[in-house]
Amino acid sequence: MAGPTTSSPERSSPAWRLLLGALALALVAVAALAVALAVVAGSDQPEAASSSAAARRPGPVLTSDSASADGAVDTASVPASSHQVIYTAGGFSPAQLVIAPGDTVSFVNNSEDYFWPASNIHPTHEILPEFDPKTPLSPGSTWGHRFDKPGQWYYHNHLSPDEGGLVSVVAPPATQAGVTQPAQSAPQEPLVFEMPDREFAPLPRDAASSHADIVTDDRRLEAFIEQFGPGGALQVLKQIELESGSNCHDRAHEAGRISYEMFGPAAFALATHDCQSGGQHGAIEAMFAERGTANLSSDIAALCDSTANAFFRHQCVHGVGHGLMAWTNYDLPTALGLCDNAPSQDRDSCYSGIYMENVVGGLSGAMGHVTQYLREGDPIYPCDIVEPQYQPACYFYQTTRMATVLNWDMAAVAALCDQAPANSRSLCFRSYGRDAANLAADDPAETIGHCRHAAYVIDNADCIWEAVQNGFWEPVGADRAVAFCALLDADPTAYPESRDACYGSIVLQADFVLASHRERQAFCQKLPAPRRPQCTL
Repeated sequence: MAGPTTSSPERSSPAWRLLLGALALALVAVAALAVALAVVAGSDQPEAASSSAAARRPGPVLTSDSASADGAVDTASVPASSHQVIYTAGGFSPAQLVIAPGDTVSFVNNSEDYFWPASNIHPTHEILPEFDPKTPLSPGSTWGHRFDKPGQWYYHNHLSPDEGGLVSVVAPPATQAGVTQPAQSAPQEPLVFEMPDREFAPLPRDAASSHADIVTDDRRLEAFIEQFGPGGALQVLKQIELESGSNCHDRAHEAGRISYEMFGPAAFALATHDCQSGGQHGAIEAMFAERGTANLSSDIAALCDSTANAFFRHQCVHGVGHGLMAWTNYDLPTALGLCDNAPSQDRDSCYSGIYMENVVGGLSGAMGHVTQYLREGDPIYPCDIVEPQYQPACYFYQTTRMATVLNWDMAAVAALCDQAPANSRSLCFRSYGRDAANLAADDPAETIGHCRHAAYVIDNADCIWEAVQNGFWEPVGADRAVAFCALLDADPTAYPESRDACYGSIVLQADFVLASHRERQAFCQKLPAPRRPQCTL
């Protein structure tokens, strides 16, 4: 087994870079400033794939003279300010439409299949729930909806979610004394990020069986989230899925919506990625349903801005990236563009959520979530086609894709990171460390063995830095993190840079994860005496 070799001159960094680690964790923020402007230029790339025969089954039909109380209008008597979107075998045309508030859009089925136009995010349609006929529409039928709220409203075909479109509702400019003024959205109270001032209870061992009713009972789900937190609820929903064979993605949407209603923007930091990131999808649905999308620039700018530390800020913005990717119908370029107007130090956190959604959420295919930005048998795409500023964040999640394509041959994955662009190499090996720890079920010895596939000392240190953090996202992981570093200390073949990286990583993480000064001091006392001054500082 090949271990790290002496670093080349351009790769050497003897003190390792604690500062780099701190900055990497602080790749944070609100991301996606000025979304309202960017979304209007969004593309019609699909959100998902696969339409089964069962999904296209015949059902009740709404025709051109149908009407409903939830916002749909009688398209047989539409006003002059009306528009048509034609659905054919090729999808929706036009795929993007700009209209004024109060205008009506008629969706005409010119295909030979049933279709079902509905608001994003698939499959729950909760951002603009009134934009949903609630049933499949037959060939030849027409259904209309009047758009009263300014904003950007992505939609999809519920029966074939890879087909989607965008309706942008733009208020006309006001005219005063002959001078045209730009349209402005009504002001809203700013979003404030506040972490709950308490610890959630630990999950009981039998949570999946004793709390199985959270799958069907909204009140029980809300009470469970209140007691055990959003992350606990999502973990239990995933466990129930594994035991029952049912899919937990829809229910995770509901958990995310409840979490946002209870905790506001903190829901993005508290949610896990279980159930194909349904918690983040539900949180973004709740935010857009509550506040609309006309003030996206200021809303997303404020979402995570008042977080107490860089760790939770990163988690918050990362979760927003997940939601934006799903909201834009898995259009990777558009979703990345939504992050571009954020402060420069914050953009990578938003990008990272988009790329993780692309690799993990999109790859899963759950409930139609399939991305067009993965290629069969290609372990690198799309990192090799995005512009340089997007590459580092891409490689920080791409090793999961590499490992999947390469049948979890970790030596082969390390070789691909060794060939990564210079601006992405470090984050590729950090991503490798996270995946190595997951593959080893956080067993330190096995994880350290995987990291030895790195070709250079500094790459091994990057792998160790991320791997030791993997199980230290909450206080219960502290002892395992200390044991991980102690194992490196006892290994005569371990490199000093890797030992420094291990302790530097867990000291920084302890400062984020351990809530009180007393907890942090107790943690420092568990470290070897020479490391304690570093920890105390």
